[in-house]
Amino acid sequence: MYLTGKYTFIPHMILMPEMLFDDLGSHFAMEDYHVLSMNSPEDKEAADHGIALHVKDVPWAVRQMWAPDAAEKDGRFISIFQPRIMKEYFA
Repeated sequence: MYLTGKYTFIPHMILMPEMLFDDLGSHFAMEDYHVLSMNSPEDKEAADHGIALHVKDVPWAVRQMWAPDAAEKDGRFISIFQPRIMKEYFA
């Protein structure tokens, strides 16, 4: 997304702790989203603006903040994200 003169994106951070693979995806410990930005697509490094949202700040989430997205309408931006919720389903 091009925002305030910079290319801005919010990737999810995949951490692979020492866990065995299972069907619940427990080996993915994606706890948060960081906001990253670049002045141009040719930049070799992105600036990390820190954590935008952590799973502990989402009351209905248990763990695993999966691939985020963002949308713009009428000059407003919204964040769309998909955590694993209390009953171990994805929201």
